[in-house]
Amino acid sequence: MRLFLAVNLQDSLKGYISGVINKIKKEEQGIRFVSSSQMHLTLKFLGDVSPQSKDVIVEKLNEVSFDHFSLKLSAAGAFPDANDARVLWIGVEPKEQIVQLQKGIDNSLKQFFPLEKDYVPHITIGRVSFLKNKETISHFLNQKIEPLLFNVEEFFLVQSNLSSKGPEYRDLERFGPG
Repeated sequence: MRLFLAVNLQDSLKGYISGVINKIKKEEQGIRFVSSSQMHLTLKFLGDVSPQSKDVIVEKLNEVSFDHFSLKLSAAGAFPDANDARVLWIGVEPKEQIVQLQKGIDNSLKQFFPLEKDYVPHITIGRVSFLKNKETISHFLNQKIEPLLFNVEEFFLVQSNLSSKGPEYRDLERFGPG
């Protein structure tokens, strides 16, 4: 089973981000955009995991302690960079608490998965296949992102099933503050 850890987003936030996506869609068809039902803030990608390992992972994740906190949307960004954009995203701030949560997750799973080197908290909105117009990326990166506030009160172990229609996500386990 293909797994990752994520913070789910509120519907109002997904609606706003869908509006940002719609502005870019008018300019460019060479980007595969994330549907609103799949929007999330990734904490750690685990990859293919056996069902037996999943149970041990859940046990370890239950030991992760954090207090709920708030984030807000910040600037638009691209990986690896604006000149060679492959992934378009929207960042969050302040970064300290989400990075601390991610490091807690990382440490709890370090015997199974490598530690993240440079975690950048973000919400992926699209993957670039090709660009007809290179200006699309600079328009996206220069667009004002409303600093909408949202609460992080839990995170989820999510299963990703790949199909011809794209990935389908299913929450398997919920982890809350403690």
